[in-house]
Amino acid sequence: MEKTRYISGPWKIGHGGPNKNDPIFYRIDVLNSSRMLRVARVSGVGSTAAEANACLITAAPDYDDSARWAEKILTAYLEAESREERDYYYKDIEHARDRLRAAIAKAEGRE
Repeated sequence: MEKTRYISGPWKIGHGGPNKNDPIFYRIDVLNSSRMLRVARVSGVGSTAAEANACLITAAPDYDDSARWAEKILTAYLEAESREERDYYYKDIEHARDRLRAAIAKAEGRE
């Protein structure tokens, strides 16, 4: 599988910041090599939209990882030459579905 080019996670949502003119905003940070890096800052759209956008951004690495995994497993399943070989991939397909569901839940702020 191709190596990702973004900062590996987990990405975490933080609240607020030093700007008194924009008191409600979210930031997405990642702890990388024992230092905190800012991935994104979400503001200027109101509290509800900012939180939803922050959740979606935070879930991006999970979406990418689960989509790559699902593509790999589905390709192997579709290229299988026998029913026995396809049956072998069935549990992996269930696992891929579960990973996609977890990424969706994270993006929706349910995780």
